[in-house]
Parts: sequence; structure tokens; C-alpha cells
Amino acid sequence: MTIEALRGFFRVPYLVDGNNLIGSSNLRLRDPSSRQELVRRLSAFARQRRASVVLIFDGAGDAAREVLSLGTLKVTCSGAREADTVIREQIERAGNPRDWILVTSDRALRSFAQSRGVRVMDSRQFWQAKMDKQSGGAEKPERVDVDDWLRYFHQGESKDKKR
Repeated sequence: MTIEALRGFFRVPYLVDGNNLIGSSNLRLRDPSSRQELVRRLSAFARQRRASVVLIFDGAGDAAREVLSLGTLKVTCSGAREADTVIREQIERAGNPRDWILVTSDRALRSFAQSRGVRVMDSRQFWQAKMDKQSGGAEKPERVDVDDWLRYFHQGESKDKKR
């Protein structure tokens, strides 16, 4: 599959300031399971929205792997550097920064991203709008009413036949 085809398949790519998002949520920064919970929720979000998500945490992660990929979710730990530095580098390397949405409440990072054309979403707003929906246990598939879809598609046919 080509890059152009992937752009059409995946919707908006998100760049997420992980510790900042945890701090704006009902999760706790000092609780090691909070990172895992955020990864779980963002993974579900990415699957449901067909979104590409790059999640960057401050500090060290699992020593065995500094970068973890789960489908369209890529999790990175900044190691000895600040996550903000890693995020700035990601923005600088972005082929088309206007396609990205940065999720952070950090003022300096917001300003930097906006100066490069990146759209920015406040961490608290993102959490309330996107992540609170992911709080339940296992994902529940969306109910699909086949009869509704058949009516929808056949309505267009009957209008065409009347013309």
C-alpha cells in the first residue's frame, strides 16, 4: 500500500503529550498503571477512528523497548530527554504539519506547534471528548441495523428510477 493510499485510509494523525494528557485526566501520573490505561484507551480510539496516533511519554519506558507499536498507535518514551523536545522533533520532521493534531496543554509546546501550522487540542478537552468514552472494559461493537442500511441504499435507487 502506498503512502498516498494510507493517507486516504487513515484519518487525522494525532501527536499526544502523554504525561500531560494523564495530568488532565482522571488517571494519576504516579500510578504506573496509568500509562497502560492511557495506551489501552488510545489504542481503542485509534482503531475506532482509523486514526494514526503517536504517544510520547516523559522518561524511560520498558527497558526492552523504547518504541512500541500497536496497530496505528506508536508509543515512545523520551528517555533522558524531555518529551517536549521529542515532540518538537516530530513536528519538525512531519511532511505536512497541517495534517496533524497535537494534544497538549503545555503553552510553550502549543505555541511552537501552532507556529508550524499544527492544529492543537487541549488535553482536558481531548480527554473529555474522546477518552472518557473509552473508559469501559472491553470494547463493545457498534450495533449495525442492516435494514436501515438497505433502506438507505435503496432510497437512492428508487429516486433514480423515478427520474
